[in-house]
Amino acid sequence: MRIRFDPLVVETANRIASVRDFVRALDAGLPEAEKHEIATLTARANNQGWGEDDLLSALDSLRVTFQHWLPRFAGYASIALIHSVVETQLNALCRRLQHDHHYSLGLGDIAGHSVDRAKKYLTKVAGLKIATDLAWGEIQNLKDLREIVAHGRGEYNPRGPDPDAVRRLMSHYPGDVSWFQASFEAETEIQVSSKLCAHFIDVVEVFFKRIYKAANLPDKGIWTET
Repeated sequence: MRIRFDPLVVETANRIASVRDFVRALDAGLPEAEKHEIATLTARANNQGWGEDDLLSALDSLRVTFQHWLPRFAGYASIALIHSVVETQLNALCRRLQHDHHYSLGLGDIAGHSVDRAKKYLTKVAGLKIATDLAWGEIQNLKDLREIVAHGRGEYNPRGPDPDAVRRLMSHYPGDVSWFQASFEAETEIQVSSKLCAHFIDVVEVFFKRIYKAANLPDKGIWTET
């Protein structure tokens, strides 16, 4: 019996699993970290004889950190990581297929950037029509959301390339992409739920399974042969 493995399929599965663990760790860890910090701050205030107003002010600041800044940044970071998996692994698939099939054109010969360039290569050179995959619409939503949170801190910009993108995403994912208006800020920014991040991870996972099958790559990264 021989153990065989496909490096690309294994790497993709590992990247997806790691991002899933990252999102779960943030989701579970932030509430516990907040409780710990509140307890630590309260103990320090008692030991140092703080006044009630000073303690309440410090607790308010702590809650802003854990209920506003950290969840929002966690969502932004998760969306960026999930999108990076799509971008990285689609580019790796292009290089793999060029090597396996001896295509004269390489990914660098195709105009465009990121996921769009990989889509052109896989469609025009490798004959994989990934844009017809059931998940492609959501892959595009992920890309749009990544662009929104990566530029301008997620602020709505009517002069941007797609002024309706935020409204469309909010309509498609009600409650999971939403505006956050902080009472102490003039600016309004979007927030992304951990639930939506987990959903995108699942979408990306099944997307690559189908694309790899269409490319005649193994279903599993590791298998045995007799």
